[in-house]
Amino acid sequence: TDSYELLGIGSTSSVYRIGDYVFKLIKSKWSYEDVICPNLFLINKNLEQIYLRDKNNIVKAGLEVQKYLINKASNIDKKYFDYFLKDLDNMGYFYNDTLINGSTGDNVMLLDSYLDADTKDHVSLPDWFKKVPLVLIDRDRIYNKNNMIIKQIDHR
Repeated sequence: TDSYELLGIGSTSSVYRIGDYVFKLIKSKWSYEDVICPNLFLINKNLEQIYLRDKNNIVKAGLEVQKYLINKASNIDKKYFDYFLKDLDNMGYFYNDTLINGSTGDNVMLLDSYLDADTKDHVSLPDWFKKVPLVLIDRDRIYNKNNMIIKQIDHR
């Protein structure tokens, strides 16, 4: 399709939809960990990802491309957010941003199908996820809970 639009401007990026894809033009990232975001079924996968970092490992520019998701998560039962955070914790990570109703919008959406999740083992996905495939679309501010020091800059 040849349709396009500006979806929004956040604290670190401008987000555009072109056809069935989202292009995030990144001016910075909160995280400057070596791995900014793990690839997990709970996180919308990047089809393309390029980051340019300075000598301190801080992202100064970048591009992320994801499938455009249309199903909002704002009307789902709140228990699914608890399931999401619990499973993220069980995988060794935590998220230190808002999931919905943040200052620049929602950071989660619903996949069209759990079969679109970033995994090779769809059979083993949790039942709650198969029913409500809630994923993070903002691939930042996700940290390994075993890290003693979190590498995060302040954009305020």
